[in-house]
Amino acid sequence: PDIYQNAFVTHQIYALRAFIQPGNSGGPLIDPQTGKVDGVVFAAAVGVKEVGYALTAADVAGDVHKGEEAVSSVSTQGCT
Repeated sequence: PDIYQNAFVTHQIYALRAFIQPGNSGGPLIDPQTGKVDGVVFAAAVGVKEVGYALTAADVAGDVHKGEEAVSSVSTQGCT
């Protein structure tokens, strides 16, 4: 389910061997060879050190393009 429990979603993710700290969500996963963004960090594993997760760049590309073209404000919605 999505974060609002409204729909089922499927995402492409990377499992990372990295120390993900609070506040790292939304940060870029950079390819050290090319300097390109390969993904967006979104979580750390619970109870496992140095394991994190990132959405792939391909998975978030549609949302990135929507953000680039957005011209009006949107609701942040509520937290549950």
